[in-house]
Amino acid sequence: MTDTLWEPLGAETGMPDIIFIVLLALIMFGPKKLPEIARHIGKYFAQFKRLQNELRSQLEMELGNIQAAETAKDEPVIPPQFAQDADPAVRHPM
Repeated sequence: MTDTLWEPLGAETGMPDIIFIVLLALIMFGPKKLPEIARHIGKYFAQFKRLQNELRSQLEMELGNIQAAETAKDEPVIPPQFAQDADPAVRHPM
């Protein structure tokens, strides 16, 4: 399925159905009111899309934080006084 504006109307919605809906709205609201209504609908769709993207980014950020916390929990904690000893690049004479 494609992500289109008309998807909520159903998969079987074709051009004749859309023309019928537009003509019905034109008869109900008139030619003067219809552009204003379309503008409001466009604003609501844009606001909904913005909120949806904001929620998605917050969820992705929280999932990243959870994964980072789990990774940090699995790694051994080395006290600062032994941190130099734990560095594999530092060689100790035996």
